[in-house]
Amino acid sequence: MNSLPPLSHDPPTPRAPESVRKRSGEVVPFDTDKLAASIERSAEPTATPLPRDRAAELVRMVGFFAAAQAADRIVPATEIATWTEKVLRETGHHGIAR
Repeated sequence: MNSLPPLSHDPPTPRAPESVRKRSGEVVPFDTDKLAASIERSAEPTATPLPRDRAAELVRMVGFFAAAQAADRIVPATEIATWTEKVLRETGHHGIAR
């Protein structure tokens, strides 16, 4: 009976983007702390504040999806914003998604 050999390794998992291309064209490092702080600030006016660890988890999701869609390791800031809004909506944080 012919059987396929086992996979030698798991498929690679997308990593967070290395850099972000700002609207001005400047390329800066992808700063997870800055994005998490921004998400936390967005939640302040709502009735349900967002703990730092939850914001960090959401940032990991944003980085994962943005990296999976990116052609290279530099992602446009507009794409990070789009993925942030999408992750917030999909995880039930409608009040802070713009």
